[in-house]
Amino acid sequence: MREDQERWNTRFNKRPLVQPSTPRFMKEKFDQLIPGTVLDLACGDGAATLYLAEKGLKVTATDISDIALARLSIFAKALSLDVSTCLVDFDHPTALSHLGAFDNIVIMHFKPKPVHWPIIVSLLRPGGKLLMSTFNLQHHFENNFSRRFCLEKNELIHVSEDLVLDHHESVNINGNYMDDYIFHKACTP
Repeated sequence: MREDQERWNTRFNKRPLVQPSTPRFMKEKFDQLIPGTVLDLACGDGAATLYLAEKGLKVTATDISDIALARLSIFAKALSLDVSTCLVDFDHPTALSHLGAFDNIVIMHFKPKPVHWPIIVSLLRPGGKLLMSTFNLQHHFENNFSRRFCLEKNELIHVSEDLVLDHHESVNINGNYMDDYIFHKACTP
């Protein structure tokens, strides 16, 4: 955790203290979320979290960077928003287990490792929604972005037998090549 945390803390320390813009996918697909709670995985300094909280959802924001979470808290306070934050190391198997279950999970610009998916699915209530938008392989080829952070073509279509795919699209937004996914968690009888 230490190395990743230091890398991300350095990155967030260099940014001016300006509220991040809402991800395109979050604005476009907000109506796909269900009312209630949201877990924002790898939230950074709150690009999606702030938007979701403004829309009235109860958000728990998680990240490995304490600097990013501190920035998020500053932005939330300035907007009079109530947001819970949690410093987590996603590589620790039980890092998220104490958080409980959520109606929705959002993942923006982060690629979970295969080992993360059972944990992510376990945090989503039956019928809950998972919205994800992150870089795809084309982004690596066009922008020399690290391949390990890019999704392969159709990589998540069958990521879990408990997740039903509602939407998948590869998009190019001003030279950012992204894969967008919407799932809902199957309700087991």
